Amino acid sequence: MTATACPGCGQPVDPMRTRVVRVRGGAIVGFCSVACADGGAGARPAVVAPSVTASVTTSVASPAAPLAPSTAGAGAPAAAPAASPTAAASPGPSAAPEPAATVTATAAVAPAASSTPDDGAAPAKTSPKPAKQPSARAASVALAPTDPQPAPSTPAVVAARRGRGAMVAGVIGVVALGGLAIAKLRPGTPAPVATAVDAAAPAVVVDAAAVLDAIAVRARALTIARGLMTSDVWRVKRAAALVVARACEPVALDVLREGLGTEDVEPVRIGFAAALFRCGDADGRAALTEALQASSKRDPRIDAARVFADAGVADGDPFLRQLLGITQLRLGAAEILARRGEPAALKLLANVIATSADPDERTRATIALAATGDVTAQAGARAALEDPGFRRDAATALARAHDASARPALVGMLEVDALRVDAALGLRLLEPAHDPTPLLPPLVAVLDSATDVDLLTACEAIVILTAPAAPPAVP
Repeated sequence: MTATACPGCGQPVDPMRTRVVRVRGGAIVGFCSVACADGGAGARPAVVAPSVTASVTTSVASPAAPLAPSTAGAGAPAAAPAASPTAAASPGPSAAPEPAATVTATAAVAPAASSTPDDGAAPAKTSPKPAKQPSARAASVALAPTDPQPAPSTPAVVAARRGRGAMVAGVIGVVALGGLAIAKLRPGTPAPVATAVDAAAPAVVVDAAAVLDAIAVRARALTIARGLMTSDVWRVKRAAALVVARACEPVALDVLREGLGTEDVEPVRIGFAAALFRCGDADGRAALTEALQASSKRDPRIDAARVFADAGVADGDPFLRQLLGITQLRLGAAEILARRGEPAALKLLANVIATSADPDERTRATIALAATGDVTAQAGARAALEDPGFRRDAATALARAHDASARPALVGMLEVDALRVDAALGLRLLEPAHDPTPLLPPLVAVLDSATDVDLLTACEAIVILTAPAAPPAVP
């Protein structure tokens, strides 16, 4: 495309490359300088040559719609659609405004005696008068009056068409985007929904315990343990049976009863017998009695006597009294008998606190007396909570005495695999009618992540804490 005449000074201006343009009467007009564009010194009225107008119309709503011709003059009939924009005469006023959804781009082409429009239409009539500006809905670019049109069959025709088409398409795209932007600001258009979160808004804190159902958690723990009872690994199977036996379910008792006849490890057998005994099973009591009477095995006898004592049964008391006279065993026997109110045991513990040179012996004796409710000993047991080596025994002793200072230590022990079951038993001793719900979140977290034995310690602690019956005895 060649240059056009600058409307301000008449100098040639390339409308595709000039950097100075203005909108005049709704049309985009190119100028050679800012002075001409703003009507400054040296600017003179534009000389507009007689022109032929080629109009192209498209719809904003459908930018990809085929280009359709529009009329250039009032009352002129619409031209038939063609492969390229149709040339129409425009000697009079511009056409009536297009509907709101339509944008028109018009190119005024000066005629030449030896040329024909590139779309094959007849040459347009000319007028000596300057062409009037198109309507406000049109954008016009005036070509130089001396620009002859190439023959339709030459490559220059194709290049000219592509250049003019690119210019028109650019104008249409700009106007279309502007129309879409205006439509968004049009009154009645819903405003976009705000999705940003106010950083200053207070965070909502959800209490995990408040959304737990203790009954459902108990059921889940028992279901997990029942499933592990089918394991081919005996260690896992027996641990799962001990968990389910906390609920005295017959299927678990059968596994433990079978284990009494096959298990060779004495402490494990005593554990099976203790679980059966707590559920009132005769085989469990018989196994404990048998262990208590086995004179050749002292440790199983002590363990069996402890189970009887914790259950409030006197069957193991005679044997424990015998141990009070043995230096290496007296303190352990006194710890068990003191909880049953045995006078000889209480006297021995007081003597150890007063005379023993071993600080660990004094601490053990203090903790044992604290379990009986001795106020002075309870103060010593509370101090022993700070010692990891005595924390479990001190917390359990204070729980037996219903001393609330044991609670924080017991709650902390729930998160330790090896101490979890002892902690649950201590909490039930401390508050037999407690609400277990606040204690369950860390245990439920273990159910979601642990495996095998660690998982089962959490299950057993849950079953103990949520037991509806009287608090279970310490094994």
